[in-house]
Amino acid sequence: MDKFLSLTVLLLLGMIYYAVRVYTSGFGSYKQLYPIYLLQWFLSQLIIVSGIVIAILTGKDNIFSAAEYSPGKTDGKTWLHAASHLIVIVIMPLIMWALGSLLMFVTKKVTSGREPKPGTAGA
Repeated sequence: MDKFLSLTVLLLLGMIYYAVRVYTSGFGSYKQLYPIYLLQWFLSQLIIVSGIVIAILTGKDNIFSAAEYSPGKTDGKTWLHAASHLIVIVIMPLIMWALGSLLMFVTKKVTSGREPKPGTAGA
């Protein structure tokens, strides 16, 4: 189970880190979170889809296509599986942005009274 969750856990930790860091560093606010999450998910899904395509072309399972690491215990060497990860590139950054925005809101309330460091985003 830890192998299945490793990339997912890394993305979740990134979501938390950037939700707090964007505000506290003065980099920006809610609208700056979405591109960060989009880039994170794009890169992660590019890695995963590449692994699935390699498995399809070679006929050999890897961590991204092996049935024992998939939630439904199904064959991961399918084009449908690869395509579903491309859909994730659109949906998950929006979900992460909503959760990250909520976390940023909490961060703003917890750190109220303290001004964030001036950023260089506008320079």
